[in-house]
This record gives sequence, C-alpha cells and structure tokens, in this order.
Amino acid sequence: MKEATARGFESTKVEQVNIVFTKTDDQNSVLVVPGKFFIKLNDQVEWKCASGGFSVDFNGANGSPFGESHYQLAGKGSILSGPATTSGEFKYTVTVDGNVLDPSGKVDP
Repeated sequence: MKEATARGFESTKVEQVNIVFTKTDDQNSVLVVPGKFFIKLNDQVEWKCASGGFSVDFNGANGSPFGESHYQLAGKGSILSGPATTSGEFKYTVTVDGNVLDPSGKVDP
C-alpha cells in the first residue's frame, strides 16, 4: 500500500472529490461528490474525507488511469492521485469504515 503525495507531480488541474460518510444507529452511507470525476490527461484527482480514514481502489477492467491502483489514508484528510496517464472510463471503489461505494471517473485525452 502506498500513500500518495503531491511531491514531484506537475498537473494542470486538480479535481476534488469529497467523500461524505454518514453513520447513524441503523444505517451507514458513503457518498462521493461529484459522483463521477471528469479530468484530462496529466490532471489529478484529490479525494478528501473529513470524517476519517478511507481507501480508493481501481480494480475494474480498465485498471487505473494513474500510476497507482490503491490509495489509503489512515485518518481524515486528502489523497492526491498523481497525474492521469491513460484516458477512458474507470470504475473505482471507495471504502470508509467497512462501507463501500463504487463510483466512476472519466479521463479525456
């Protein structure tokens, strides 16, 4: 597992994806805003969660558009993806406190 950092990456744009985790007595939910990220090659995504640790995994048929396929942060905060190197449509999984959501993203050339 590698924790991503912004060091050494030059990007023209960073799109922020907020991870919202809600926990109640009878239900937990994970939501990402926006529901689908849209970036171009060499741009980055910043996943941010104010409620606690999370992980992001690209395990779909198209793999990851970034240099890594797994990102993890132990506490609340944010993770930068690094620059997108592959264009296309990508499915990924966000996990917060054992709760899973499967959003998607698109990288244009």
